[in-house]
Amino acid sequence: MKTPLAFGVIGAGYFGKHYVRLLQDMPGAVLRAVADRSGRAVGESGVLLSLNVRRYTDAHDVLSDSSIDCVVIATPASTHHALALAALSAGKHALVEKPMAMNMEEAEDIRKAAEKSKTIFMVGHQYLYHDYVRVLKQKMDEGLLGAVRYVHAEHFSFGPIRPGIGCFWEMAVHECAIIDFLFSPGAVRDATGRSVDFLQSGREDFASAQITFENGLTAAITVSWFAPEKIRRITIAGDRGMAVFDDRREEKLKFFLRPYPIPDGEDTSSAFMAFSASEIMTPAVAAREPLRNQLDHFISCVRTGTEPASGISHGMRVMRLLDATRRVLIS
Repeated sequence: MKTPLAFGVIGAGYFGKHYVRLLQDMPGAVLRAVADRSGRAVGESGVLLSLNVRRYTDAHDVLSDSSIDCVVIATPASTHHALALAALSAGKHALVEKPMAMNMEEAEDIRKAAEKSKTIFMVGHQYLYHDYVRVLKQKMDEGLLGAVRYVHAEHFSFGPIRPGIGCFWEMAVHECAIIDFLFSPGAVRDATGRSVDFLQSGREDFASAQITFENGLTAAITVSWFAPEKIRRITIAGDRGMAVFDDRREEKLKFFLRPYPIPDGEDTSSAFMAFSASEIMTPAVAAREPLRNQLDHFISCVRTGTEPASGISHGMRVMRLLDATRRVLIS
């Protein structure tokens, strides 16, 4: 039986608490230490912490601990660059929460360090490990939807509003990661968009972008962290049918298998459409928590020395997509 990988978690707040919870009940892993700057986040989160887990207020106490193999960095985005570089320099396998970095310059620094390092680097793009998203990819790869013509992604929430970062960079990273995973669309060929900045702070609170990719795919992404309802939905339309992934619904994935209508000869009448029951498919998916799947994948990659699905190559593609799109939002 293999010795469990020893983990340290840096950041135990809004999202880091879920890593703390899962790593205390994770086959192949043992949680050795948690670093929380305030020293209060773990207790306030309601997550119970074993007495065997060391508690620090300085991240570098985790990074300098020779007994720790892997670190999870779940701190504010503005700290990811410095902590990722420090983790890789210390010889740790590193899982960095999204967004990987605040800009392309930081991302390039991380890329160089990750490629130089002999350890595993992974970005926390958890939707790549969402079982429904994986079924969606499988069905599209089988040709169920035919040639996909457009993607429409919506991501709304009522906070949190992050300091020092706009809502597109903070939120649309999920949608950009999913698009890269599902379609491998290549570079951005053209992008347009608009944003709203309530306080004229240089940080957008609403953003809507339309993107055309190298492979011809068109995507529309709309996000806001100041919206009354929480929405995470992606609509995909191909010439053989459509799909909707809605992470807020119990039935998270549906396929609508009606091809795009082709006019019959000289017929110029309107095409009125309705789905029959047989054209709507709701797959049964034995889904686990995406973050647990993500950690399983990370552990496996560390064991085998293989690049994760959301490793540095994928991470850089997502960063380039975010960068190319946000430039038109703030211009």
